[in-house]
Amino acid sequence: MLVKTRKLTPLLLLAVLCAGVFGVYAPGLHGPFVFDDYPNIVANKLVAVDALDAERLRDAAFSLGSPSYPHRGLARLSFALNYYFSGARFDGFAFKLTNVVIHVLNGLLVYWLSVLLLRCYVVGARVPSEAAGWSAVQSYLPLVVAAVWLLHPIQLTSVLYVVQRMTSMAAFFMLAGLVLFVVGRIRLESGRAHGLTWMFAGLAGGVSLGFFCKQNAVLLPFYAFLVELFFFRHRALPRAVRRRLYGFYALTVVLPALMALVGLVVGWEMIVEGYLYRDFTPWERLLTESRVLFFYLGLLLFPHIRSFGLYHDDIALSTGWLEPWTTVVSVLLWVVLVGLALWGVRRRAIWSFALLWYLVGHSLESSFVSLELVYEHRNYLPSFGILFAVAYYLLWGLQRLASTRRLAYPLVGVLTLVLAFTTFTRAGIWGDQLTLNMFTAQNHPESYRSLTGTGLVSIADGGDARDTFAAFARAAAARETTIVPLAEMSKIAAGLREILERNASAEVDDAAPPGNAVLLREPLHLSAPYLAAVESALDDEISRRLKSHPVIAESVYALDRLNDCLARSIDVCLPLANKLARWYDIALANPRMNPADRALLKMSLAQLLAARGETARAVSMMQEAVQMEPGNLGYPLALAGVYMRLNQWDEVAGILERLESGRSWSGFGSRHVRWLRTHYENHLNAMEKERQ
Repeated sequence: MLVKTRKLTPLLLLAVLCAGVFGVYAPGLHGPFVFDDYPNIVANKLVAVDALDAERLRDAAFSLGSPSYPHRGLARLSFALNYYFSGARFDGFAFKLTNVVIHVLNGLLVYWLSVLLLRCYVVGARVPSEAAGWSAVQSYLPLVVAAVWLLHPIQLTSVLYVVQRMTSMAAFFMLAGLVLFVVGRIRLESGRAHGLTWMFAGLAGGVSLGFFCKQNAVLLPFYAFLVELFFFRHRALPRAVRRRLYGFYALTVVLPALMALVGLVVGWEMIVEGYLYRDFTPWERLLTESRVLFFYLGLLLFPHIRSFGLYHDDIALSTGWLEPWTTVVSVLLWVVLVGLALWGVRRRAIWSFALLWYLVGHSLESSFVSLELVYEHRNYLPSFGILFAVAYYLLWGLQRLASTRRLAYPLVGVLTLVLAFTTFTRAGIWGDQLTLNMFTAQNHPESYRSLTGTGLVSIADGGDARDTFAAFARAAAARETTIVPLAEMSKIAAGLREILERNASAEVDDAAPPGNAVLLREPLHLSAPYLAAVESALDDEISRRLKSHPVIAESVYALDRLNDCLARSIDVCLPLANKLARWYDIALANPRMNPADRALLKMSLAQLLAARGETARAVSMMQEAVQMEPGNLGYPLALAGVYMRLNQWDEVAGILERLESGRSWSGFGSRHVRWLRTHYENHLNAMEKERQ
């Protein structure tokens, strides 16, 4: 009976752990959608399904991607189901709770994988289990690994940052595939049937399903190969079985690695083109990532709450080996660590496994791909190797010290509680938009996104205009390539000047306007001439940034938001009409812009021109946008709308013919094409009645 109880204890503790995860994340479940949640979920009309029919679900899966490829389609489909079952609304609680459930399921898979890996490792240990104290480790190490992984505060952005369900869902399929792989490898080791079949099914299923959540699922075979190197003994297999195993890895690891190298060489120009829209080069990104990887390790090993944040755009770019000087130190350290890790493969050292797992996990998002530099959620699965090693050496060390054996489990319990409390505190910060922005701005004072977010929240809460302006000014100073805070500052200055000019009795400040260089760095004065000078300085700075830096997506959206503000006749935006048209022209003259963003900018400018009565140029701009993005149905529909207002129905007929013959639209697309067909036929019927 005592033996059965001991076997049940880890499972009971695992159940308590899973329940505890919900409690730890509870303070953040009512928190806001943030950052990329908006374009991917809240503003994505295809996610807002009102019925569970095949067309709508297909549209959700294919939204914001290629018409022939459901880019991260499984994750997008899950957002649509969340929306539908939340009563057809974007209920943040429901979305975030779903993420917690996925995180807990992943924790169970981490536990299961740890059990399997430890059993394989013990079988290959050089000393008997009893002599090394393996019995306790074997029972509780998987639980400790799962606890540390589930409760670590670095995982929070993969849970409460809703769009990062893409990361956690991909990890779910990868972990499940890896478990199946290990089960199959154990079957192969023990001589049972269908071992290779299980292994292949695990990798094929994990990669294919995980890929439709996030593309880094393609790393699964390389994770599996590390498991082979450290936890199995391929040389002990019969020769025939060994040959089949080598063939398996040639197909699943060597061939994909060679294809990746060929793709890197052949597609290098395409990769470099992606950097035209970044303010760093491939080489600068690679140098910076050498430091970023140590930053991530610091968060994993020393999780101080002030070091975490939604944004880490305050990390300096490495522009050379000594700029900053820590770059060369980081690169040299990684050379040494990789050499040591490769040396540790033959010894089957857990620390070596941890380092190589971590590097494999970051090999896509922390290498040449032209992504942004730093995000915590990129550690969701790569952190497993590091935390597995931490738990292993912690318990192993405590077991070997006879004087602390009785304290081993209380010490591990305290560590777990510290992690849980840190994550609980961080979840509370994420439970409120203003608190989140204040925390990130306070602890990342050089992060322009944090400062911009603080300014936007201040506007929404009716904060003091001068304080809000100052927050945006700090954001603008922190990042040279964006115009987002400058656009908001322009609205504030224009709005205040309009108020002062309309209200003669308003209390004013007679401060004389200084030069442009000082205007954006000192407190805002309530004087019409001063504010006019501020507007002029902002105009100059926005124009300069749009000319001299890549026009990034955030700047495109800033111009589009100003245009929308004008279209709704909001007072603070009306004085910016002429400037906005000029900013559009400057941005479009800049060759360093993503083609999709350029098409969006042309369509947005066309809407501004149409509102100003410049119809011919508006139509020309829309036609160019349609040609640049033929798969975007919204562009030809918008152009058709302009033609209808101009009573140019022959042009509407031409667009309709191209839409109906060019491709097969489904769901959302087919409904809009039918809508256009109905309007066109109504026009024809009306014309027929007039002739009669």
